[in-house]
Amino acid sequence: MFGYIYKVTNMVNDKIYIGKKHSAVFLNDYYGSGLLINRAIDKYGLENFKLEMIDTADSLEELNEKEKFYIKKYDSFYKTSRGYNIASGGDGGNLIAGWSEERYNKYIELKRINNTGEKNPNYGNGEKISGDKNPSKRKDVRKKLKVLLSGVNNPMYGRRRDLHPLYGKRHSEETINKISEALSGENNPNYGKHHSEETKRKISEGNKGKVVSEETRRKMSESKKSLSVEARKNISEAAKKRRYKLICGICEKEFEGKIHNVTKCPECRLIKPKSKFKMPNREYHCKCKTCGSDFIGRSSRSFYCSDKCRKRK
Repeated sequence: MFGYIYKVTNMVNDKIYIGKKHSAVFLNDYYGSGLLINRAIDKYGLENFKLEMIDTADSLEELNEKEKFYIKKYDSFYKTSRGYNIASGGDGGNLIAGWSEERYNKYIELKRINNTGEKNPNYGNGEKISGDKNPSKRKDVRKKLKVLLSGVNNPMYGRRRDLHPLYGKRHSEETINKISEALSGENNPNYGKHHSEETKRKISEGNKGKVVSEETRRKMSESKKSLSVEARKNISEAAKKRRYKLICGICEKEFEGKIHNVTKCPECRLIKPKSKFKMPNREYHCKCKTCGSDFIGRSSRSFYCSDKCRKRK
């Protein structure tokens, strides 16, 4: 089964919502993502709605066609006042897909104007919840959330990953290469961006004092040991092929490196740096072994005051 068609009925006013779900199993807690049906659930309460699966499909095309069919059959379009479906189905509720470019640009501009400055519903909330004022950072709130989302209260409780439609499947090499190219270089959302000094400082302070427990270290070690020989080989080959675009800190030329924090290009790394250490200019009072006169030498082991005395020794 590729997916199924479901029907949600409001037991108070008999209005209906028809939806589709791409899933190999029926999810008895999924009532749809439609705007009107969710507003109705908030108004009447979930206990006043009945959820049932009415059909299945083996492909996306079949799923879309059946959604259109059942919306028309049950007359659940919102304009007829008999249902909660905003769209005619098949396209996931995308109402702007058929709009002209002019109409779409006008819609975007109006949306921008209506959500700018004081018109934005979140205007001024930044200061109210910044820093320690944020309720999610309070210990008592965190404790309550932990209790509310533990065990059967967790929305993922009882879900098995092997029931996911993509479980056990792997992208082909062609798909992997396309994804890699689409997110490489200038296409990467973080291309050219750098952390500010303030952000670096916060990251540094946040990581100070953190100690990885022995249990966590053991789990990390076991997870790496469980990798197959083929997986390790693939990781090693991928690391060898990885290249970073860097700028040399000496000649300022661009070059490619295997590590992101290399500061010198291969040519500049071959240049032996000049020693920064210089011997201090010192004066030593010495006595010539040949003529017995006192003189200033360059070291404490200077024995002759001149070349003549050195030759006469």
